[in-house]
Amino acid sequence: MKFGPREIFTIAGSLISYILFVFLIAVSNISVNSLVNLQNSLLKSAILQTNGLDTLAALSIVIEPFKAIFLGLLLLSLYFSFLTAYGFHSSNKSIGLIVGAVCAIITIVAFHSILSLFVAVALLLTGTYVVPLANTYAKEMKKWVRFRVGSNATAKALLIFNVLLAVGVFVAILSNAQFYTVSFKAELTSNLEEITMASLPDIPVGNVQGIPVTDTRKEIGKKIAESLANSPMFNAYLRWLPVLSAIGVWFLLEILRNLVLSNVSGVLSYVFTKFHEKRMK
Repeated sequence: MKFGPREIFTIAGSLISYILFVFLIAVSNISVNSLVNLQNSLLKSAILQTNGLDTLAALSIVIEPFKAIFLGLLLLSLYFSFLTAYGFHSSNKSIGLIVGAVCAIITIVAFHSILSLFVAVALLLTGTYVVPLANTYAKEMKKWVRFRVGSNATAKALLIFNVLLAVGVFVAILSNAQFYTVSFKAELTSNLEEITMASLPDIPVGNVQGIPVTDTRKEIGKKIAESLANSPMFNAYLRWLPVLSAIGVWFLLEILRNLVLSNVSGVLSYVFTKFHEKRMK
């Protein structure tokens, strides 16, 4: 296959975008375990770190740990924008397949996990699918074509990506359910201990009503662990942990896809298609 300026621009831009996406996800230290404990982390941040703050300041505290992930998702949107802009002018799906295959290999090498295999499959499918889909949209749409080609094609590609990512989270948790169950219980118990200790009235350093603070914390932790162990609702939640974690991840990604990422891709697609026509005739 002969690569012209348009193909080189598309391959180079999409690969650089995806490599930066992988880098940001890696430095954010996100993992299946952190996804399982996501709600625990949010609960702890919301209660312990936002006391006395107004709503906007509290939101900024809660969102702070996810900035790198959000920026990474914007780069993923940029990745798809290069492909949809190429699809605006060409239906050659081999470019998307090449890019998807290279990114799939990068993902497996970078993360080498069960989840990375599902992401790799998602990249192969979306790479093959998004270019001809964008070309079809370009032929059928009559208004706001450049924006809508990028927005609609990227939205469909991200839908496939999100579904396979959620399935990957489900399989990863299910394959090591005992570990993630223990991790979830320990994290929740620890967070509830901290919240309970923080809610106690001010006391002299070193004891609570004559009892050493360390002993008090142990006693609180023991009571919390016993309460959780005897709770039918909590035990039912643990049984459904793989499903609920996967649905939670999918739900959050879908909100971002519909409200932010697809629209960002629409704007980028508009810019890239204009650039193609002016500089790559």
